[in-house]
Amino acid sequence: EPGEQRASIGLADVAFAAGDVEEAKRLYRKTLGAHPWQGRAASALARIDFDRDETGEQILIWARWAARFGEELRGPSSEMLGEIFLKRGAIADAVKAFQVAAQLSSSPTRSLYLLGRSLSELGQPKKAIVPLERAMELGGFKNSAEAEDAQRILDALREESRS
Repeated sequence: EPGEQRASIGLADVAFAAGDVEEAKRLYRKTLGAHPWQGRAASALARIDFDRDETGEQILIWARWAARFGEELRGPSSEMLGEIFLKRGAIADAVKAFQVAAQLSSSPTRSLYLLGRSLSELGQPKKAIVPLERAMELGGFKNSAEAEDAQRILDALREESRS
């Protein structure tokens, strides 16, 4: 059965790589129908919808499924779940997801940055400083804009705490 799962996922991955997103989604869903614990398929479905700026209930289901059953993808899937919550304006839920992502990820810089940013948006500046400082220590940001934003937020929070 594990070989069958890999084959199903492989076919979906090939369809996605070939640009046939609808066929890829169909194959990922078919894989989940046969193997409901298949977190990788759920993660792929969530990522497709996320990249299309979807924010409906289905993307939350895929992302939660991926975060629960994704094994090695639990950290990145939890981060994606947090980003979905941010898009929906559910900042407190995003904080929880980013906390899990930062704990589970082998490279937690982005999760820590997003956690700090979210805590800052929730009006918790003292709590926001710690993950932002850790993200800056670790480095390895996705891009320079995120690194600059993390530093800007951190500087503002430090200044605010001095007042």
